[in-house]
Amino acid sequence: MKQFTLTFFLAFTLNSHAQNSYVELFTYPPVAQMNWSSPNASFVSLMTSKAKQSLKFLAEPNIYRSLVGHAIIHFECIDSQGLTHNDWVGMTGQNDTSVDDKLMFEDQIGLGAMFYSYVDGSIDTPEKSRHQVGNYVGRTMIDVDYSIITTRPEFIRLPIADSKKCDDLVQYAKDLRSVGWDGKTPLEVHSQKPVGQFLQFGFTHDAYDRYQEWKKSNGQSMIGGGCTSLAVSFLKMSEVKDLSFLEHWTQHLQVSEKLIGGKGRAAEGLPEKVSLSTILLKDGFSWTHEGYQNRSLSFFDPEKMWSYIHQTRICVEGGHCTKNALRFIKQLRKNYHVMPASSSFEVTKTFLEPKDPKKQGAYLLVYQPEKEKRFNYKETVKRLGIQLLPFEIMN
Repeated sequence: MKQFTLTFFLAFTLNSHAQNSYVELFTYPPVAQMNWSSPNASFVSLMTSKAKQSLKFLAEPNIYRSLVGHAIIHFECIDSQGLTHNDWVGMTGQNDTSVDDKLMFEDQIGLGAMFYSYVDGSIDTPEKSRHQVGNYVGRTMIDVDYSIITTRPEFIRLPIADSKKCDDLVQYAKDLRSVGWDGKTPLEVHSQKPVGQFLQFGFTHDAYDRYQEWKKSNGQSMIGGGCTSLAVSFLKMSEVKDLSFLEHWTQHLQVSEKLIGGKGRAAEGLPEKVSLSTILLKDGFSWTHEGYQNRSLSFFDPEKMWSYIHQTRICVEGGHCTKNALRFIKQLRKNYHVMPASSSFEVTKTFLEPKDPKKQGAYLLVYQPEKEKRFNYKETVKRLGIQLLPFEIMN
């Protein structure tokens, strides 16, 4: 075990309970940036990421790298009984490659795979989640100030309003673990459980809404989501004052029915089979096709989540401010008091020690409402000497 210091780059004040009760969302991008401009481009970038992940694993097996990006929740809070809880929650799924092979090459459902619900949703152990954060090393890239960096996890901390919300988060984590796949039970057996008794993994599920419906149905309705949706659901559960920034984390796609296969679709004049070669070489150069309806697909994109937090943190810290960062900060100041605090606020966390301690690190962005004091954007910019890019700043 090894301790290292994480620095608060944005700090806010709140009541004593919120200072001791908080939820943190960690996120990091894939080892190769995903390209969502077309189905063809997204598949090629996914395969590129897979190749880089595999090659780097051979070189450094103890260093963690993500195929498509990931999000993990950590919360620490005091419940209504005065007990302190400290937990890490990260979701995984779609780990049985034989399922994907069947969908793509035998059933040939094409982009229907993006709407598919996998039955092997599970919650990683807290130790595994901490290990992933402590041992993650991403890709080398050009940063917003044109310097060369290696991506590290970025994360935000938000307050948990009261002890009742702490109760809710603790119960939520417990419920998720109760229905997650244990990794030992054969999936054929696990998937035969009644709906609501196994955790489903998929792009299309809003984990927060699904959980609310699951509770109302006494565990009889579907429960699950994707890793980022599940992480965001904890923010929603804590009832943070303002989550409008979630829109900046969201990827929106319109997927043509021409690219989606599935049994029984021929009667509707739609394809039952869409081969991988069709997507790569023929119809996959656009998400939409004239004469076909589209399905909407929205999900929290790890790349966007990471970029939002990274750019905002760099700007408030006193570094380069992109147009996006200025826009984000302008939005945040409507509900939050924001001040850079890299020189005066520090917190020590314990993570599993990676193979190379020099590669360990994560960056923290803290959001907490402040009722009386408002963030003076112009004064802060002037004091930090931030170079302003063309952008309208309103009082």
